[in-house]
Amino acid sequence: MGILELMYTDTSRISQKSINPDSLPSNRELNKGTGLDSYEEGVVSNILFQSYLMNKFIHAASETVIDKNGETADGKNVELKTNQDGNLQYQIEYLLVGKSHDVDNLKGVVNRILLMREGANFAYLLTDAAKVTEAYSMAALLVGYTGIAPLIEATKYAILLAWAYAESVLDVKVLLAGEKVSLVKTAENWKTSLANLGQVATMDPKQMADSSGITYEEYLQMMLLIANQEELSMRALDLIEIHIKHITGNASFKMDHCVSMIETSVNLNTESVFMTLPFMNYANGFNSKELKATRRFAYDEMR
Repeated sequence: MGILELMYTDTSRISQKSINPDSLPSNRELNKGTGLDSYEEGVVSNILFQSYLMNKFIHAASETVIDKNGETADGKNVELKTNQDGNLQYQIEYLLVGKSHDVDNLKGVVNRILLMREGANFAYLLTDAAKVTEAYSMAALLVGYTGIAPLIEATKYAILLAWAYAESVLDVKVLLAGEKVSLVKTAENWKTSLANLGQVATMDPKQMADSSGITYEEYLQMMLLIANQEELSMRALDLIEIHIKHITGNASFKMDHCVSMIETSVNLNTESVFMTLPFMNYANGFNSKELKATRRFAYDEMR
């Protein structure tokens, strides 16, 4: 489990689901058509796409959100919520990381959030004179006997980094529990102390939550906005294909065998009905009629 052992008091709750990536759209050679020429990329389309992903796919904190707000309160598709289709449990995490196992995808996202939190937490610690003094006192206690001032100073910063990391671990633990964490820390909302760093893994995240701040979902949204949009699109197709395949009768379904638009042209030759009178000149072809019909069928792009 690695880092996840620090995030969950009960690691049995962590999903062990996996998928076979070899046959999925993001890994196989796809059939291709002529494509639609009306699609435009841009900030607005990326935001709309991100909104679609967050609305349709579940993530590591979805279970908590459902329990807290009700089955459909957060707008996600009920079928995907129940997740009885052999799909991954941490789907937004898969979109961001792209691994075939839930554990690996969750680790990837957790480590990214940890990195963001640690940078912010370390930056705050450097501005808190009381905590810097506390770290220096511990450094002096540990290596002061050497009498080497640069070593004491280096140890102080090492302690501050370890302290920031412990606070960040607790932050992510709180986020995964469906609670909020303040984006910027202050002396009032700082949770850990040098005395309790070893107890971070056993702390109750519900008791450590902030009344205001950002949620795990909002961190995911930030990561989706800066992610490679082509990778997100292909991985989303992976999850959609798996979901549809588990609907009765769709075992052989493939996303790249779908049709978004088709144009048909029909030529029909038929015997004439009104041109068969005796005085008509059959030699001039009045006994037949040629009809041609062209129709275009496409999904309504506004839907």
